[in-house]
Amino acid sequence: QPAAAQAADLRFELVAHGGHHQHVLAGQHAVSAGGQVARRIADGHDAVRDPEGRSVLQRRARYIITGLRLLTLCAHMVCGVVVALFLDYFTDLPLDSLVAALFIAAMFLLSASLYCLLREVSLINHGAPEDS
Repeated sequence: QPAAAQAADLRFELVAHGGHHQHVLAGQHAVSAGGQVARRIADGHDAVRDPEGRSVLQRRARYIITGLRLLTLCAHMVCGVVVALFLDYFTDLPLDSLVAALFIAAMFLLSASLYCLLREVSLINHGAPEDS
């Protein structure tokens, strides 16, 4: 019984952390899209480009959207973990391996999403001098 309680606490913390992370990414995207794009286009300052010709704002938006997609997939994996745990408890199906695989996949997706957030923040600090 204590192991089940610990697993429930871990699932709750994972879901709560994922929701907070998604809120931060969505807020970053709203700030990028709302203020800076309109200001830079109006002023003609969207000239900072990478070697492929993309502006810093385009690269930031790509990282934010990718991070949100990865985080959404992570939330789906966590839901799959919860469903598998319930099925494992109420049926005689051996779902331990499935639970472990879904949880590991969720951790990789969460890590990739956090990496996207860090890349986006690094573009704020180093990508365009007027943002720092």
